[in-house]
Amino acid sequence: MGSRVRFRHPLVRSAVYRAAPLSDRQKAHAALAEATDPRVDPDRRAWHRAQATLSPDEDVAAELERSAERAQQRGGIAAAAAFLARAAGLTPDPARRAQRALAAARAKHEAGAVGAALALLAEAGAGPLDPLQSARVDLLRAQIAYSQNRGRDAPLLLLRAARRLEPLDASLARETYLDALWAAQFAGRLVRGGGVLEVAQAALAAPVPPAPRAPSVSSSMVWRHSSPRITPPEYPC
Repeated sequence: MGSRVRFRHPLVRSAVYRAAPLSDRQKAHAALAEATDPRVDPDRRAWHRAQATLSPDEDVAAELERSAERAQQRGGIAAAAAFLARAAGLTPDPARRAQRALAAARAKHEAGAVGAALALLAEAGAGPLDPLQSARVDLLRAQIAYSQNRGRDAPLLLLRAARRLEPLDASLARETYLDALWAAQFAGRLVRGGGVLEVAQAALAAPVPPAPRAPSVSSSMVWRHSSPRITPPEYPC
């Protein structure tokens, strides 16, 4: 009682943790969550609670989502992505789980974890999603395709996403048309559908978005912040 264990190296600590049985790790996380003051370190407490939980639990998932919001406000995209991914896995309601998986996919993409983003995107795409959320799945898939290889398929994927978004979110549709235009310029003659002229004509025909308004506090975390922008060809990542 009151004793403290110190590891000589973080890798030793990690090896000991991984070698321990799952039940022991759960008990340790539960004890750490119980010992952590939620007012002083709510995010650490949320993570330990999540690691101690195996079955779906909305209370724990909601706590993780709040931790993700705080992490995003600090600029901790990787931490936010981890919180959201775990929250999605612990969400009992299928629609809410799909929404959180979409938020986690977007955060993983921003953090550079493409494989994890695609896996979460597939989970989100299984739904159920409303039409706008479904269109955002297509948009994120197109953005990931562009960021992976700047290939000839990205302009067409972005163009299709923009067209789906037109009746649902005119502002986001216009931004997506701009992304499709940059992608088409980059692909040049290699583009397979969604060339510069086609994208430009579609953008000109699109409805003009309404004047910008303050985002709703209740809006989804997925698009509460600005969408990842596609880099113009003159400034490749």
